[in-house]
Amino acid sequence: MPNDKIIKLVTSVNIAEDLDKKMLSNISHKVTDRYDNDLFTLSGHFKTAKQVIELASMQGWKLNKDGSSDVKTPIIARACINYASNMMPEFVKDNKVVKSVIYGGENEQKIARAERVTKTLNYELLAPNSTWPDSFEKMLTQLGCIGWQVRKTGWDDRRKAIHDEFIHYTDVVFNANSRSFDPVSGCRTITHVLNNVSTNELISYINSGIFIDLPEKYFDINDDDLSEDLKHTLYEQHCWLDLDKDGFEEPYIVTLHKESGYVLRVVARFQLSDVEYDKKTKKKVVYIEPIQYFTLYTCFDSFDGSLLGLGLGTLLLSIAASYDTSINQLIDAGRLSNSSTYLKDKSYNNKSRDLTLEVGKINEIDTGGLEISKMMTRVDFNEPSGTLFQLMGYLDQSAKELSSTGDMMTGQAAPSNMKTGAASALIERGMKVYNSMLKRVIKSFTLNLNNMFRIVHIHYPNEKYMVFHDMPDLSVEQDFDMSQLDVFPTADPNMAAESQRAIKAEALLAIKDDPLIPPENKINIIREFLTTIGYENLDRFVPSMEKAQQDPMVVQIKQEYEQKNAQLEQAQQQIQQAQQQIELQKAKLQLDAQKMEMDQNQKIMELSQKEQQSVREAQLDTFKIITDAKLKEKDIDARAKSKSGTTG
Repeated sequence: MPNDKIIKLVTSVNIAEDLDKKMLSNISHKVTDRYDNDLFTLSGHFKTAKQVIELASMQGWKLNKDGSSDVKTPIIARACINYASNMMPEFVKDNKVVKSVIYGGENEQKIARAERVTKTLNYELLAPNSTWPDSFEKMLTQLGCIGWQVRKTGWDDRRKAIHDEFIHYTDVVFNANSRSFDPVSGCRTITHVLNNVSTNELISYINSGIFIDLPEKYFDINDDDLSEDLKHTLYEQHCWLDLDKDGFEEPYIVTLHKESGYVLRVVARFQLSDVEYDKKTKKKVVYIEPIQYFTLYTCFDSFDGSLLGLGLGTLLLSIAASYDTSINQLIDAGRLSNSSTYLKDKSYNNKSRDLTLEVGKINEIDTGGLEISKMMTRVDFNEPSGTLFQLMGYLDQSAKELSSTGDMMTGQAAPSNMKTGAASALIERGMKVYNSMLKRVIKSFTLNLNNMFRIVHIHYPNEKYMVFHDMPDLSVEQDFDMSQLDVFPTADPNMAAESQRAIKAEALLAIKDDPLIPPENKINIIREFLTTIGYENLDRFVPSMEKAQQDPMVVQIKQEYEQKNAQLEQAQQQIQQAQQQIELQKAKLQLDAQKMEMDQNQKIMELSQKEQQSVREAQLDTFKIITDAKLKEKDIDARAKSKSGTTG
């Protein structure tokens, strides 16, 4: 059960008002130290990101002081623009961004609740005054460039609306060496740097009771320059502190004034229902689920498994730099080859005449009777290298393969001799890299939507919710209950290319006239096909299902279809019966054949037994004859011996 300290901390608008100066000073030092430590882990990533963005921005063409070229090519810019332009349409389809999934069995009440939730979130993100579409597209451009971005989801109490913003990569600081972005086991400290906060805005928060007061010296403006408003920098740090002195840190949001080091606000980042106690005493805190306001997006997973991802710009950095170097060398070689450079004898000095030559005319100079070839000679430079030009083609092709920006992937026509199936297969193979990037963004956006879901559950006014849906007695807390409902993006990672959608739509249209397709489904197929290829207001071309069912012609066609379907079913039954009879006859023939085979085997066995008996009898007769012969022989021998003895 929550104790009084926890209840007071959660319900307080600004805990800093109840803390003494020593505690506030300790918190200020902790916030500053954590910010500095986290910033150190990001310094290398910031440096790389700055290089990528400078190269992607191209900075325009210029000549260096020595006259050499310094052209920046659009290799990274092309990849990032294509990335953002392909990604954005996947997340906004038919003016919808969010879809819901119901847990457990569905019923009318759950379905209606899911529709209210998705309608609310879609309106909050796509309302006419919403900044989400522009902010999300801007984030996608930088995400493709440097590989990682952070979005912050909160509640705008003045507009009474969700505030989901893209934060510039230098304005959000966290530990880049963390194992994950999870606020409990990963990034336990995240700091949002609020730059250029005006004095008027700061005073507004103080007067509203959101911030505690600051000494007046931090609002003083230089009398010599009253044209500029004094700007402030705030650190809004989402961190963990032990303010109830029980040994277990709780999640809080601390707002610090950088210039003074004053803590302006401390507010709990959890609710009473987020606190889990031990099962034995039910008094000791064992876990607190913090409210997560930040979402990390990545383009590619880092090769070393670290938290921050890689972007197309990061991967293309070395290729783009090599390409720029090559093209600048070609331009410099061409400039030198086209220019007229001479070596002049130092002893020759013609001050009376200008040595500038006019093209197409005979130019006279005073040589003092000397040969021109002895006074000056032209220096010839080699033409631009063809090998270097071929190398540029290889680098450009490598960049296109790496970033999935081949000719057909960017809308250029396929070769005339390439079959449609082959082109589709190439596009699908080329989309694999793009699909993998899309899946990562969808995964992050799902977490982003879960954060929005919880923000709405906590802050969304019931009055606004009931007016929006024109239904009394609705409860935001009940509708936005994540135990029974979840929200996901409408983006589908398996349908990431317009070409893939068109191919599947055409395949669906091809089976429209199949007799097995009911008439009402044919209408759905046509409407689905027109939607896929981008048509709106389909009622102008194809009637809706409700209107089609009332059309007498459609009713007649449906009756004819049902009649033909019945005839087809009857014919199928007759075919099945005939097949069953054939199967029975086959089985009977097989049984007869097996019986004949068994009879034949039986006869063979009987003949074999008789033959064996005859052989045995013959063997016995032979044995008897032999035995009788031996006995007679012995008898004759015995008689002979007997006669022989008598005679002697």
